[in-house]
Amino acid sequence: MLAEVWRGLRWSLSLGAKIARVVPKLTFLLVCVALVSQVAMLLASFLPLKVVILLGSEGVPGYLPSPLKAVGRDALIGLLSLITVGFFVVHLMAEKIVDLLTGAATSRLLAKSHKLVLFERQEEVAAGAYQRFSRALAGGVFVALALLGMSFVYPLMTLVILAYLTACVVLILGLGGFSQNFRERLSGKLAPTLNFAAGVGFFVAFGFLVIDFIFLSPPGVIFAIVSLLLTRMIMLKCVNAIVDLSSLSRQRSKLDALFFHGRVFVPPSGTGEKSVWSLVEPMRRDEWLNAVMKEFVDSWTNCNSASWIQSGVPNVVALRVHDEEAGSFLVKLFEPGRRALALHEATLTAENISGLPAPELVGNTQIKNYHCLIYRLGDGRQPDREEARYLQEEIRGQLLVVQPPQALLQLFSRSKPSLWQRLADIETNRLLISSGTEKQRELVLRFLEVRNAISEHLRILPLVFVNPDINQSSVYLTEMGHCLLNWGRWSLDPIGSGWRDGPKQMEKLRTFFETAKAGRKDLHQYPVEGAELAALTYSFETKCARQLYSEAIDLLPLMLEKFEASVRSNHLASSALS
Repeated sequence: MLAEVWRGLRWSLSLGAKIARVVPKLTFLLVCVALVSQVAMLLASFLPLKVVILLGSEGVPGYLPSPLKAVGRDALIGLLSLITVGFFVVHLMAEKIVDLLTGAATSRLLAKSHKLVLFERQEEVAAGAYQRFSRALAGGVFVALALLGMSFVYPLMTLVILAYLTACVVLILGLGGFSQNFRERLSGKLAPTLNFAAGVGFFVAFGFLVIDFIFLSPPGVIFAIVSLLLTRMIMLKCVNAIVDLSSLSRQRSKLDALFFHGRVFVPPSGTGEKSVWSLVEPMRRDEWLNAVMKEFVDSWTNCNSASWIQSGVPNVVALRVHDEEAGSFLVKLFEPGRRALALHEATLTAENISGLPAPELVGNTQIKNYHCLIYRLGDGRQPDREEARYLQEEIRGQLLVVQPPQALLQLFSRSKPSLWQRLADIETNRLLISSGTEKQRELVLRFLEVRNAISEHLRILPLVFVNPDINQSSVYLTEMGHCLLNWGRWSLDPIGSGWRDGPKQMEKLRTFFETAKAGRKDLHQYPVEGAELAALTYSFETKCARQLYSEAIDLLPLMLEKFEASVRSNHLASSALS
């Protein structure tokens, strides 16, 4: 860990040297203004304490200087209150100047680097990096000046603070060198850990102050109060400086490319030590695989084989593991950014819904902060392209028959919007802007007239499971049938949603809908035109989300036709029932 810290410090120094060469005057001015801001904030925090002391006393305390005693108690309270407000205004103005100087320095740094646009929001990244570096530098200067000043008025407190900071550095480096868990905590929760240490440091200083006043020879009360406030700010500045430098180090590849001539931007590959890929390397699987499988599978003895399964989902790794006694299982590992995907998938597959083409979930856990799902998976294979093309429609048809449990319906409705709700959020103004002809504009205006009616029509349709990840990578064939391996983006939408809008697919939807009626009683009263309307609306929403507005408008004639046909069918059904 010491080597990592040293490399980080060396890189921070090289970054500082680069900044100092390009914008030395602006950086020096920014540090000075930041110091003014911090000192003003310190005084604005200190003076109210004096006002409170004056409010609780009958006269002016004797330890105050003679000129202040001559002012009088009431006048002194008013004067100190005004000065406090003045220092706070100075602090706010200094912070505004810091923002202006940061913008000017960032623009000059980017102009000097002579680089193309490397990634999105690179100006914000550069500005944030420069602000963090200058803030860390100003914080370091403040800590040095504060300790220097305290060494004259309260040398013992200075020694206590330095001793505590040294002890913290030694303890953190020592624990980091021997404990992998501590290193992971520092990596993920650096700020809370350091804030805890800073809080302890403040109370150490406070405890020493009490002991000094009771048993030793303390300085004056004013110096003691100022020293205690300075101690608090020193601890906070140390924490903020370390957190800022750590944040800069995590953006090293971007900042090197932005500020250094000889560096190019290479996005992180995600295959390093902190990636889920490091866990599935053949030499490292045994560290965790057998232990996890034994936890959830009683008959598990030893992993005889572990083979790669193509998940087709970025930052999700899947392995097919086999034990001669227990059989075959699917192990899926999710990167931290995919945690929501893992939880959403586990919410569905944990229900073990009859007829749902999903493998049986047997384990839901975490491995080194990576979410892990374990499924029972029979012997099988992933289909080829032709098989997958046929099976995709079969699976969509199978989903029409599966009736969602009532508890899951309620949970989903409280958490995510359904198709009829999302339809109201579509930016209709963009559709009008993208209308190339008068006929298209009339279609959009007609759609706007009946959009609420379409939403209401979709709202009353039965809901089905929709999985947008039905593809070759997700389908798995076994002796018992087929299933889908990826359920991270499932939703509950009106029946017909998720079907493609081509003529052949719509014809298949009609066939599967009529078949599904035999398995679901709640479908009997609804015409097939309602399912077709849902399919077209789902496709319309998807195209709008991808800004394929011309293609979305092309769907409107058939959407309006199916809506009118569904309304007529519902009206005829209602008349027949009455």
